[in-house]
Amino acid sequence: SVVIGTFKYKCLERSYSIFKILRQRSDDLKLYIIGEKENIPHSIRKDNSVVALGVMYSNQQKVYDYLKKAKYFITTSLIENSSVASLEGLLLSEESYVSDIPPHRELLDGCNYERFKNTDGNMDILHINRKDALLNVKTQSWDQVITKMLNKSTEFSLIKSE
Repeated sequence: SVVIGTFKYKCLERSYSIFKILRQRSDDLKLYIIGEKENIPHSIRKDNSVVALGVMYSNQQKVYDYLKKAKYFITTSLIENSSVASLEGLLLSEESYVSDIPPHRELLDGCNYERFKNTDGNMDILHINRKDALLNVKTQSWDQVITKMLNKSTEFSLIKSE
């Protein structure tokens, strides 16, 4: 299993709770966490099945290698300013568990996913396998994203001026 990012909004405790559920299926499952080690709560770091890999800013290929080998990609982020990290996890890992937030729902629009209730009950999680993601994930170019934003901005301006 792989988690990318350790900042507070990534909600590592929730990712870890999902990992513990998945580990019940396979005792030898490991959780590899990519990001600032000092941001990982001690309660998670002390688990022998957790491997804190640290930051890999200068080696994106190494991140891809971990994702390709991963049975599970997990992200319970509360916000995403870019869905690129989630997209990489969805397309490279065998299965993904992603938080049910607008950017993830938009990314998975048209995909067959199932809802996975997190043990703390505070956040729904979307579960999808790589095969479905490869067939159905709809990515957008920056031009498409910017055009969509400009259209929304124009709509907002028209509504505001009425």
